[in-house]
Amino acid sequence: MRKKRSHSLSHVLRGCDWVRGTENKHSREDRYTWRHNNILYLLSRTIKEQMNVVQKFPEKKATDPLIKFVRAGAGVCKSSVTKLRGILGQARDWECDFDLPEFRSPLSKYLFPPEVCATPLKMDGYVMSRKQRICVGIELTVPMEHNIAKWHQSTYENELRIEAERNNWTFHSCVVEVGARGWIPPSLVSSLNTLRLASVKNLSNDLSLLAMKSSYLIWLNRFNREFSPWRLSVQRSSPLRSTSGFAIGVSSPKTRVDGSSSSKQVTTAGAQSQSRSKWMRLHITA
Repeated sequence: MRKKRSHSLSHVLRGCDWVRGTENKHSREDRYTWRHNNILYLLSRTIKEQMNVVQKFPEKKATDPLIKFVRAGAGVCKSSVTKLRGILGQARDWECDFDLPEFRSPLSKYLFPPEVCATPLKMDGYVMSRKQRICVGIELTVPMEHNIAKWHQSTYENELRIEAERNNWTFHSCVVEVGARGWIPPSLVSSLNTLRLASVKNLSNDLSLLAMKSSYLIWLNRFNREFSPWRLSVQRSSPLRSTSGFAIGVSSPKTRVDGSSSSKQVTTAGAQSQSRSKWMRLHITA
């Protein structure tokens, strides 16, 4: 990034022209894509875990149209089988893919399934059942909080839905937004509930923590042009928030420095207390 020190927090976290115009042309992830993919990776792992749970349930049987009579005085036996709800409860042959390097070999590319919709447009991920012909497209954005209302729509949704219906597929869109500073809009919970993921509240908190952790590291490395991405994770036992809900750091008390002495990269949160205090002030006032 540029050496100018008057840039705002919004500029550093989302609006740097150098990141968008130069860093994103490198072979590695630029820092905005890196933060986006950190969050997408956590979301993909949660979806895959829920798919594994759903696949262990027996296939849903067709409803018996016959009336079942009960002897006089006998009680009605209620089924104790747990009922699956939401879109994932409608099938057992779910498969998924996400636009992440962890999901493919170096030479393969991510493609939206052509049998659903043959289009060059692609969402960040999808979950599909070939037997039931159901496809859920997943779109993730990590904007600044004041831009979330603007981004609460999928630019591909209508085109993909129309084409999918022509191919006799049912298409659902799951649009997920997480604020760059960790704010979770009500629309996120609504979107995750369509899939009936387990513990949506905990997942929302983890996505929030991961967004704050990633943005904090972007802030610390705002003058570092040799930013090297790596996949972050959250530790639920190490909170990132104070009781007032503001960011206070990340989980590890240590730091690691990559690169030459002229270009050092801070890769964990145990940075200087001065930088942390400045981040807190900017996080609260921006």
